[in-house]
Amino acid sequence: MAKPFILYAGGYQGRLVTLAFTPPSDDAPASLEVVAETNEAGEAPTWLVIHPKGTHLYAVNRKGTLTTFSIHPTTSLLSPALHAPISPGADGPIHAAIASPSPSSSSPQLSLITAAFEGRRVTSTPILPSGILSPARPEDAIVEYAEDDARPGPHERQTGVFLHEAHVDPSGKWVLVSDMGTDEIRFLEVLQGGRLRRAGGVRTKAGDGPRHLVFDAVEEEDGKRRTLVYSLNEISNSVSIYAFVAPSSTASSSSPTLTHLQTLSTLPPTPHSYQTTFHTWHAAAVKLSPPSPDPSHRRYLYASNRADEHNPGHNDPNGPEDIMAIYQLDKNGLAVDPENPTFTEVGGRAPRHFSLSSEGGGGGEKEGRWVAVALHDSDEVVVLERDLEGGGLREVARKKGVGMPAVVLWR
Repeated sequence: MAKPFILYAGGYQGRLVTLAFTPPSDDAPASLEVVAETNEAGEAPTWLVIHPKGTHLYAVNRKGTLTTFSIHPTTSLLSPALHAPISPGADGPIHAAIASPSPSSSSPQLSLITAAFEGRRVTSTPILPSGILSPARPEDAIVEYAEDDARPGPHERQTGVFLHEAHVDPSGKWVLVSDMGTDEIRFLEVLQGGRLRRAGGVRTKAGDGPRHLVFDAVEEEDGKRRTLVYSLNEISNSVSIYAFVAPSSTASSSSPTLTHLQTLSTLPPTPHSYQTTFHTWHAAAVKLSPPSPDPSHRRYLYASNRADEHNPGHNDPNGPEDIMAIYQLDKNGLAVDPENPTFTEVGGRAPRHFSLSSEGGGGGEKEGRWVAVALHDSDEVVVLERDLEGGGLREVARKKGVGMPAVVLWR
């Protein structure tokens, strides 16, 4: 029997669930089972982050706390660290990522960067060498975007600043903040000690509503490497591809740049039969397949859709399955056929988040063969097998009743 992979899922029912996924073999089908769970991550642990060393997991409670869990090195089971949950410094924390302004150091100083949707703040919380979150923040550890300075986008849902993500670039030094309400991607620099410096930003197309993004690096013909950003836009149901350049200068006024290269729609040709428009469709998450040493394994971009009005606090399991848009990428990181993606069903409704098995550090799987999907409205986690050559997806296992999941991570 194949060795199981470990996954962690959190959601809107206050449950942080540990699951074991066993891939299919000649002797048995795939399986996905709950092996443990805890309710000590708050009322709504809707985002999870794993320490780079795999020793700790940080749970972001949408209701307003950050909790540290220790990960057992052998069983991967979670146990709460011996300290009380701490405040994220703002109401409605929704996303977090780990930054390090000096990643090449033998003992880099890490910070947990948290974005607050309702609170309009980005907060830096130091991670102590023990892996515990420090309740003591340095000066300039909180950046607040005042509502008075906001220029909301044109869509009816864009009524002010809505910070949906604070994503850290590959250097660990720059934070890109997706502001769904004002059609902006804001820049922050992470300084020594975890302090934050505002560094400008860019406006996206009006009505985009940027939600999540991923970074990638491609090698150009001259041998130089270029960093790309794939920004998923929730309201316009699209993915915008940018070239990202971090400043070489250390001047206090320096700022990154984003240059638009391509925009891809995540929508199918027509909505569901009971719909006349795409008005209720909202894109949810975006991922890239990892590079492969096998030249026949092409790279793909995946973006999930939610076809019906989505209420995070409630779930409606009735209706058709939602779909994933799949684009094959060329060697420059752009879509080979930007007008004709492949669409595939994801096994249920409201895929708020999904992750590839290559993202986990403990499983040893480097090519992203398995895709775990958090289906909020279906209240399920589904695992799909990815065709490494053609990019397609097929279901191999599912588990129902996992707490209206909003996020799922591979160990």
